[in-house]
Amino acid sequence: MLQGNIIEDKDVEQLAQGLSKDQVLYLLGTPLLNSPIHQKRWDYFYSVKIGDMVVAEKKLSLIFNQDNRLDGWVLEEANLAED
Repeated sequence: MLQGNIIEDKDVEQLAQGLSKDQVLYLLGTPLLNSPIHQKRWDYFYSVKIGDMVVAEKKLSLIFNQDNRLDGWVLEEANLAED
């Protein structure tokens, strides 16, 4: 089962400082977490589940500056499947 926003490497590679929020929405879709408290931060989360076991997770956090332009991002990936 797939949950959250699908985060593909090709989309992350297109991120660039200075993109507008509209451009990011076009590229990645609506963020999973867009808090009114943290308006300068958007979070995307994606997990792959087989049965009850989560086998992979990705979390992408975007930070926007005071002009609502992309200032930076962090991609965290975890492959939780055991060999």
